[in-house]
Amino acid sequence: RFTTRQKKYRKDLFPIPGVKEEVNGIAKLMNSKVYLGNNATETNFKKVAGKYDILHLAMHTIIDNRNPMYSLADDSLNDGLLNTHEIYGLKLNARLVVLSACSTGEGDYSRGEGVISLARGFVYAGTPSLVMSMWEVEDKSTVSLMEYFYKNLLKGESKSEALREAKLKFLNSAKAENSHPFFWSAFVLMGNPDPLYDSHTLIIIITIVATVVIMALIIFFVYRKRRAKSAFFVPLVSDSQDQI
Repeated sequence: RFTTRQKKYRKDLFPIPGVKEEVNGIAKLMNSKVYLGNNATETNFKKVAGKYDILHLAMHTIIDNRNPMYSLADDSLNDGLLNTHEIYGLKLNARLVVLSACSTGEGDYSRGEGVISLARGFVYAGTPSLVMSMWEVEDKSTVSLMEYFYKNLLKGESKSEALREAKLKFLNSAKAENSHPFFWSAFVLMGNPDPLYDSHTLIIIITIVATVVIMALIIFFVYRKRRAKSAFFVPLVSDSQDQI
């Protein structure tokens, strides 16, 4: 059953060239652990997802509105596909999950439940904030948007403001053919918009680090200068005490 389902979905999937550029670019901005290629598996995700403060998933998304939860009678084995119902059972500690893929906020509307989407599964797993897409996204545009978004987060901006500023910067630098909302407005924030990083705290930390470095340099140069003086001091000893 699992093999059949894998073939059914994977035959329509193709490599996403911008994924590596996207995640490696983010890794350069902040301390990150990147899983690519054969390491980006369902099994590894389930093992490590609960350890991280931010989860960024750049991937394919398969929407099946006839069976939005991908429910199976027996899913005790990892089949290589991360289903929405499996995410419901995870215990996550991430303050932010970014679902950088097509239609991650799309799903079937269920009366009394709302929209059953991939993003909804992360909310149930304990994530207070999500960035999700409302339709298919363009590869290269997403790379730029995500870079701007994370840079804004690191400045201490709120998540909502960071995403808004990322879209504006993309528009200001994009070619005319990429200014259509399709290329930049698919991603929206759901949940807590508060900043991940306090700008005042960052300033204090940077000031402290800079002060420590300056003090260390001063001590180093003073010590070096004293050693240089002592190295060239040669005492003059007279051979005769009678010499004047």
